[in-house]
Amino acid sequence: MHPLEQVHAHLAAHRLAEAAALLATLPAHDPAVLQARAAHAHLSGRPDEAVAHLQAAAAAVPGHPAPVLALAQLLGTLGRHDEAEAQLQALTHALPSSVDAWYMLGMTRYARRDDAGALHAFERAHALAPAHPELQRALAEAHYALEQHAQAQPLYDALPGANTDPMLLLRRAQCRRRLGAPAEARAIAREGTTRHAGFAPLWQELGWVEEDLGDADA
Repeated sequence: MHPLEQVHAHLAAHRLAEAAALLATLPAHDPAVLQARAAHAHLSGRPDEAVAHLQAAAAAVPGHPAPVLALAQLLGTLGRHDEAEAQLQALTHALPSSVDAWYMLGMTRYARRDDAGALHAFERAHALAPAHPELQRALAEAHYALEQHAQAQPLYDALPGANTDPMLLLRRAQCRRRLGAPAEARAIAREGTTRHAGFAPLWQELGWVEEDLGDADA
């Protein structure tokens, strides 16, 4: 096994002392080693040091997405969303065909409650990889957050698990109720409560639909 693979195995098992000892024998300025050092620092409770290692890794290989994506993910985990967004915006300018960069930019904006900005990023990611269900779901959620239910509904309907995933059943019913199709919404919500009797939001949605249809007892 390559020494760097051993480092990652130690990190995965949380054997931090072993990982540190092995890292000390590897080239300090190698970008892959810097990323491993960042992971070790983060697991050891030294987030600022982890950020510094990833910044160095990104600077060592300009235009390479992996260290920038790792840096942005770490910054987001630390709640430093503005910094993460700046990194990802620069990356999408440099590599406009990077699906991962657009997707992570969307997620970062979503975390900042910039739903319109998230939608733009998800649209770019989805256009680059239209068959990717995770991107389609993110795009649907952005439309839903902006109350663009007519755009969200077909995206939800076409997702794998649309008839089985409790959250997708909920969203499909919610979109239809908001678009003035309560009977369709009721059918989906009833199916959802049959499949997922313990998922309270589906029961709540079914109650709203029944109210819209004038059945107060139901």
